[in-house]
Formats: sequence, C-alpha cells, structure tokens
Amino acid sequence: MKSPSDFLWQLIHSLSSAEKLFFKRNFSINRTAQQRLYIKLFDAIASQKKYDEAAVLKKFQPDLNKKNIASQKHYLQGQVCEAIVLHDGYNDTSHDIYNQILLIRVYRKKGLLDEAHSVWKKAVIKARQTESFALLNLLKTEFEKMILLSSIHTKYDELHSIFKGNIITYDEYSGMITLRDIYAEALLLKRKAHFDQDDDLKEKIMLLLKQVNKGPVAASAQSFWFRHYYRMSKATLLYLLNDMPGSMQLLEQVLNDWKNNTRFIKTHGEHYIELLYMINYAGILHGEYDYVATIFNDPINDLIQDPANR
Repeated sequence: MKSPSDFLWQLIHSLSSAEKLFFKRNFSINRTAQQRLYIKLFDAIASQKKYDEAAVLKKFQPDLNKKNIASQKHYLQGQVCEAIVLHDGYNDTSHDIYNQILLIRVYRKKGLLDEAHSVWKKAVIKARQTESFALLNLLKTEFEKMILLSSIHTKYDELHSIFKGNIITYDEYSGMITLRDIYAEALLLKRKAHFDQDDDLKEKIMLLLKQVNKGPVAASAQSFWFRHYYRMSKATLLYLLNDMPGSMQLLEQVLNDWKNNTRFIKTHGEHYIELLYMINYAGILHGEYDYVATIFNDPINDLIQDPANR
C-alpha cells in the first residue's frame, strides 16, 4: 500500500500541463506567504523523480519543518484534488447539470423561485437528452421542494408537464437498474474465468441469462442505456457459454446503436471500449477476423477523448 507521501507524489506527477497550469493560476492567488508555502511544496515534489522528504525540508527550512509538513501535505493534496475535479468538469455535461442542481437549491433557499424554475427547466431537458437518470432523480426532488415552498398562487403547469415527460417508465427504469447489476456481475464472472469454468460458475451464468431473458426485449426500449445493458449482459453471458454466433449478433446490434448515439462515446468511453474488447474476443473465436479489423480501424474510435481510454 502506498504511503500518503508516495500517493501525493504520484498524484502530482499524474497531472497534465493544463491541470498544473490551472492549479497554479486558480489556487495560489490572494494567499499569504505562509499559505503559499504549499505551492512551493507542490513545485518541489513535481521536480523530484522520487519523493525525498528530507530534501524538501532542507530546501524550505525553517518555514517547512517536521512539525508542519504533514499538515502542508494534507492541505496540498486537498487543493490539488479540488483543482483537478474542477478542471475535469469543464465541458462535462454531468458536471454542468449537477452545478445547476446546486444553483436551484441556492435559489430556492433564497426564495428566488422564478430563477430556480428557469434553471430547473434547462437542467431537466439536458439531463433527459443525456439519459442522466441519477441526476434526474435529484431534479425531481428539487421540484417537490419548490412546490412545498411556493404559494398556492404559483402556477406549475409547464413545469409539471416537463416533470412527467419521462423517456422511460418507472417499471422500465427499475428493469434497467436490474440489467445494470446483472451486467456488472457478468463482467466480474468474465474476469474470473473465460472458459475455465466449474459447474457452480456455469450455473451462475445460466441463472443470470435466465434473468435477462425474463425481462422486456431491448429493441422496444426508448432508452439507449436500457438497450445497452440488455444486449451487453446477454452478449457477455452467451460468450461465457461459448455461444459465439449469438454473442456476435448482439454485439453488432450494440455497435450500431453506439454509432447512432455517438455523443455517449465521449462521456462513457469505458463502456464503448468494453464493447470493442468483446467484439475482439467473440469475433476472433467466431472467425470474423476482417470484421474485427474493420471495427478497430473505424474512424469513429477517434471520438474517444479521455487520455486514459485512448
């Protein structure tokens, strides 16, 4: 296990040039000389090829010493984490929606209900477009609180119409959550063993597949994520049962769905990459070498923007 100091060193060295610049510009202004000590600590750690606390203490003594270096490191870590979260949130739709939820709460508490209503409408539309269901639940909670707080003369007809405009029913949403859980379990089973399976493992796979087949068929679902979890769960389980034709048929449907909803590749690259992995695994075993090569060379893959995913 890494020590706190080792983690801080690794955290600072993981920062991109843009993240370092953002941190220095936004987290060092209007500070006293003592408060800016953690910036010096940041620079010292960033320049080290391996963390050397003795060298840091020697460089900044007496301002930095054995008594206060632990608190300075703790404060620095908190500031760096806050900075990278803010930086990562730029141009991130989920981050924008969550900030709007926080703004709605503040407006509501201050009695600025017209402003809260205006922000709420925009946030709900954006959350539905991106299928941000967890954030939609928070927005519905804010809607309830606005009703409770407002006078009987406040009209909510338009907001209520937006409130009721779900893209999936509550039963479908419940089914999607179940499929998501099944998919997570299928992924864990795949990590445990591809084909080296005992009877207990095969029974687990069959039971999960039975659960997926009991639910509604994905093709009729309006939600992209409902279709994704249904097909990927089933495709992964069929793959584990060595049914490559059945798995590949579903994986091709999933890929076509992603191509028709490319906005999700930017925000949910991990899910898209897992789809590529599955096409590779099942496609090679099924002998579809040309298809696998075509998919991996498709220009659509350039939409993956996260450096770690790329």
